[in-house]
Amino acid sequence: MGLQPDMWAPDGLDLTGWSVMATDGFVRRVDEHTEEVGDAYLVLDGGAWNLGKPLIPASAVVRCEPEERTIRLALTRGQVEDAPQHLSETDRADG
Repeated sequence: MGLQPDMWAPDGLDLTGWSVMATDGFVRRVDEHTEEVGDAYLVLDGGAWNLGKPLIPASAVVRCEPEERTIRLALTRGQVEDAPQHLSETDRADG
C-alpha cells in the first residue's frame, strides 16, 4: 500500500524534522521532501554519523501521522540504509 497523492504532506505541511519509522523501528528524520505528483520523495538526514542522505520514494510511505510528526514506511531499516543516496547540487556538479 503506497501513499495516496492527497496524503502526501497534508495541506502543504512541511515534513522537515519529522521522524521516519521503518517496519522494524526508528530510522532517521526528514531533511527535505518534494510534493511532485508521480515523483515525490523524502530525503532523510545524515544520521548521527552523517553517513549520507537516503532518498526514499513516496511509494514506500504507508502513512503520515501529523499528531506525532511521524512517517511510517513499508521498508526495513536495512532497506532504508541501502537506498540510493541524495546528491546535493555540489555533489552533482563534481560528479
